[in-house]
Amino acid sequence: SSRRPPRGADTMAIIRTVVVALAMASSSSAFLGSRYIASRRGSDLTDQHVNHVMDLLEKQTGVKAASNATTHFYNDAVVDHFDDSATAPIAKWSQRYYSDASFWGGEGYPIFLYIGGEGPQSAPTDRLLMYKLAEEHQALVVALEHRYYGESYPVPDMSTPNLKYLTSEQALADLARFIQYVSAAGNGDADTLSSPPLELPASAMASKWVSFGGSYPGNLATWLKLKYPSLVAGTVGSSAPVFAEYDYYQYAQVTGFAMGYPLIGGSDQCYKTIDKATADLEALVLSTPGAYGSSSAIPDALKPCSAMDNDLDLSTYEAELFGNFQGTVQYNLQSA
Repeated sequence: SSRRPPRGADTMAIIRTVVVALAMASSSSAFLGSRYIASRRGSDLTDQHVNHVMDLLEKQTGVKAASNATTHFYNDAVVDHFDDSATAPIAKWSQRYYSDASFWGGEGYPIFLYIGGEGPQSAPTDRLLMYKLAEEHQALVVALEHRYYGESYPVPDMSTPNLKYLTSEQALADLARFIQYVSAAGNGDADTLSSPPLELPASAMASKWVSFGGSYPGNLATWLKLKYPSLVAGTVGSSAPVFAEYDYYQYAQVTGFAMGYPLIGGSDQCYKTIDKATADLEALVLSTPGAYGSSSAIPDALKPCSAMDNDLDLSTYEAELFGNFQGTVQYNLQSA
């Protein structure tokens, strides 16, 4: 592809331009990486694009989003849904969720499930189409936070061995178990599985479920219907890339095209500067095999926290840098 970054020469003048470019992109844009978005909003260490867009809308309109949701923790969530051990006890954890029965018509009326993604899950608000539909159809609204994000941690730390439970399969099983739990609520029995207890004004057993999600959560919403068809009557997957590609370089192509598109403020010079700086920085980072990123020639603003010795760390570092430009394009933001 003509837009895939080439490997370039070691030119320090060009390397320094990427520092300037990153500063410009960061000055008014959202870094696609979760930590930058969070720092811009002054919130948690991780965040997700849906929350970021909501924050932008609030700043532009001056009107805060409204929500009547209550916050709960489902204490019967399972760490590993696919553990086939017959003797080991089932490990449990507490998963955050929200419930809003403001519009619910009661027994037999639908339940809308707002699926969390790669960041802290916020309460459903009146800025969501789902919220408007809930009012129209008298639906109960619940939102489940994705494992490993926000306040929903199934493991004590984020060590590499503990990340083995961070999969879409486990997340789908979380959703299936949660649906079964909520469906059994409101029948008059005291809820002992959540804190605080989930108190519904009527039984949810006869209610049909509709799942909602956007981007990766849109995938989950769609896959939920595919893998657990009896649990959801319908699903709404917005901008859901359900056909995953391992090397989806086309996203970078779109970013590059936008950087060079004059009608939205880009230019060919802008694209070439970023392209060349990226290639030259890569050459510097790779110039120290076994300790990538340890070259003294790398500008301080672009140095990793420590040297890298594997491709996973290297790709994470590169994604952190390139995410500035992706975020600027994705959210239609402009540099100062």
